[in-house]
Amino acid sequence: MTDDVQVRDVELLMNGAVVPRDVSLPWIWRAVTLPLASGTTTVTFQVRATDTGGNVGLSDQLTYTLTPDYSA
Repeated sequence: MTDDVQVRDVELLMNGAVVPRDVSLPWIWRAVTLPLASGTTTVTFQVRATDTGGNVGLSDQLTYTLTPDYSA
């Protein structure tokens, strides 16, 4: 996104749904996925930024394969 105004907020989308929304730097997020027992094997993430002029930009969508956590 290119514009002459400031970023108003940034949202992390997990499987298309907003997980956290942040309105100030630094933008740091954490997301908890569904347990593998739910049958979910992949998760997608995307970032959506909105500037003070109302313009919206989307990052590329990233898809990750979920694996069991054997350290727990």
